[in-house]
Amino acid sequence: MSRNDINENTSPLLIAGLACFLSLPVIYLMTRPVVWLSSAPWTVWLQSAIFAITPVTVAFMVLYRCAWHDDRPRARRILFTILSACLIFGIVLLLIGAIAIVGGVVAGTSRVMGGN
Repeated sequence: MSRNDINENTSPLLIAGLACFLSLPVIYLMTRPVVWLSSAPWTVWLQSAIFAITPVTVAFMVLYRCAWHDDRPRARRILFTILSACLIFGIVLLLIGAIAIVGGVVAGTSRVMGGN
């Protein structure tokens, strides 16, 4: 599919959000052995920086490479894409928090109710 072929059924925001959401477990699985093997205290900070920068970069690349808002000037398009990528990352973090809360509630109530 070329850059000019636009699929009207899928939104670039949805694709960027999904790419941002799926990049987080990949980053975790790639950086976990480094943190375990290294005893330096700065590796946790490095992992935190990678967790903050990489998903935003992935969402930015997806939004910038699609034919979305090609009519705007380049500088304005880049700024708008950066803001959209940061907004998508914030929504993904809220979604992960909601999933963790719901999972904790389900696990807590199943244990109280006589589950395993």
